[in-house]
Formats: sequence, C-alpha cells, structure tokens
Amino acid sequence: MPKTKERPRSRNRIGVGSPWPQTSVASPALGSLLRRKTTRTEPARGHRSGSGRGCRKKYLAVDCFAGIGGLRLAFEPHGVECVWSCEFDADAAETYRRNFGDDPTGDMTLQNPYAIPEHDILLAGWPCQDNSPQGKRQGLRGEQSSKITYIYDILEAKMPRAFVLENVAYLLYRPMERDFESVKGALRRAGYHVHWSLLNARNFGLPQNRERVFLVGFKRDAGHFEFPAGGPAAANIAEFLEQEVPERFYLSAEGYETIRKGRLEQADIGSHHGHHFIRDGFAATLLANPDKRRDNIWIDAQRRKRFLTPREYARLQGFPDDFWLPSDDCECDEKRMRSNDSKAYRQVGNSVPVAVVSEIAKRVVAVLRKTDRVEAATR
Repeated sequence: MPKTKERPRSRNRIGVGSPWPQTSVASPALGSLLRRKTTRTEPARGHRSGSGRGCRKKYLAVDCFAGIGGLRLAFEPHGVECVWSCEFDADAAETYRRNFGDDPTGDMTLQNPYAIPEHDILLAGWPCQDNSPQGKRQGLRGEQSSKITYIYDILEAKMPRAFVLENVAYLLYRPMERDFESVKGALRRAGYHVHWSLLNARNFGLPQNRERVFLVGFKRDAGHFEFPAGGPAAANIAEFLEQEVPERFYLSAEGYETIRKGRLEQADIGSHHGHHFIRDGFAATLLANPDKRRDNIWIDAQRRKRFLTPREYARLQGFPDDFWLPSDDCECDEKRMRSNDSKAYRQVGNSVPVAVVSEIAKRVVAVLRKTDRVEAATR
C-alpha cells in the first residue's frame, strides 16, 4: 500500500477548552493474566525478558470497547501486555473478567483520555450497530458508531505508537463509504499513517464467511507494513463441531418445517436475509443477535437438524475451548440455561475472529521491533 503523507494534527474535542486535565497517571497494577496452555509467566511490564540478543521488549496495549477480549487474546501471545480495558456491557465485562482476571467495566464516553495509562498500541472494535446492514445504517450519525470519536481523543491525548481498529465490511459499501473516508481522515489528522484491509476469516483457518475491515496506524511511517494475505479457504467445518450436543439445540419437526418454508434451501453460503443449512464448507457470518443462530443450521450424519452451540460459535471465531463463556454455567434450570446461551451467542457474535487478528498482531509487533532496532543502531 502506498505511503500516506502525514497531515498536521488537529484537535477533536480535546485541546483548548478541554474538560479533561492534561495529566498522566501511572499504570494500575496488572491483574492476574489468563491461565491458559498458551500463556507463560512474564516479567514486569515494560521490562525485557532475559538478556543478550534474545531479549524481547514488552509492548503495552489498551483494550477499548473491549467486548470479551478477542483483540487482547490475539495480541498477548506476540509480546503485548494489556494495561487497561473498558467495556460498558455488564455481561461481556463479566466474561472478560472470568478469562483475564481484569475488570473492564466502564463507559468509554466518561473516560478522561489523559488519565488512561501510557501504552504502545491501542486496540478497539468500536460499536458497529449503526454501520451494519442488520442495524439502522445511520453510520457516524448514529449514537453507537459515532463513539469512535472517543478513540480519536485517546490517540491525540496519549499518542501511542500504533493502533488496530475493527468494524463491519459494510463500511466499504456506497451508503457508508463517506463515513469510512471520514474515519481515515480523522486518524490521519491525529498524526498517523493509516493502512486498511478487508479480511475474511475463512482465509485464516476458520470455516466462517466473516468479512471485517481492519485499520492499522503507526505514529511514524511504517514503510513495509503489509496486511496478511491469508491462505486457501478453510472448508472442513465438521472438525470444529462438538461430538455431544444437548437436545435443546436440535430442531423439532415443526420447527424445521417453519424454517424450511421461510427460505430457499441451499447447500452453500446463503444470503444475510435467509437461513443457511450447513452440509459442508462454511458457516455464514455469526451475528450477535441470538435469534440469528437460525442463519446456521447443521445437518448431521443422521439427517437431524440443529443450531450451532455457543462453544461452536467460539471455535468458529478462533477462541480456545478453555475460554469461559456464560453457556458453560450449566448447573441451572432450563430457563437460565437458555438465557446463558443467548448471552454467549451475543458476546461471541460481537467479537473478532481471533485467528485473523493474531496474524495482524504478529505484523504490527514486527514493525515496532524493527523500528526499535533501527533507532538503537543510530544512537
């Protein structure tokens, strides 16, 4: 991608007359990290591990509009440590806390950007409801999607070295393309060289047709940054399915007939407006609305039809099986169990494809490390 010429910085809401004091605070104590097979004990934040040529600097990140932590989960294995997070939805915040040990509960619109800890990388999947074809399509005029302006504020207040943002593919379509240009322009005015790409989870080992827009920015010209290209589309969804599935996920004959009459049955990916019967290949995009689980109905070897389970949703997004979901709390009555299922569907459907972000994280960190090496050699 050609280099983006840096433009002079300008203020959004912060600067002259800002309601926030321009002060900086020390990072809060780090909560217990997620105990997972892929994690290792790490040194104190900001330090290097070991000594000599093999030492690695820890890069610090903040997780804005954190959801259940998909962005953080993808970045941590690549030498990134999260020092602050914020999520307004109480149920999503509880899932985040259960997995990472940190309580992200908070409202991004009430945060003093100058009080957010110093960091190298800002992560955010800002609200997409107004950008989505499933929503009101109000774009940046909408109450939710307009909250990206709080990201601009943090970038200008704290000036991290890089950012990674995620949102729906509909931003690139004609009704939203002016909003997308507006977002890129605001990020450039904040002083960043902006790169963007449309990536599909199916090209990163996940059998889900999920296109998402990713924006990556660097405070300095990254030069050789390139998004991952992905590989051949993964198509064996059977490997992601559970072997033992509770009866509540299976369709009754009456339920199946209702759905069959409501759409034209097809073997491959269906439209966003119909129901998709998965015989092989890919799942359609997993959505946050629990009712939309009807968009993906699996037909098993016995020709029985069922919905995908919350755990299967998580696998199709790249989450490991030891990532806790509300649906894992199965010691409750049927009503509570179905409520927990709905929470899990919503939270996972709102998250990012971890496998895709992991490849982006690898490249972002590589750029930062290369920059550090060049600067060290010129001192």
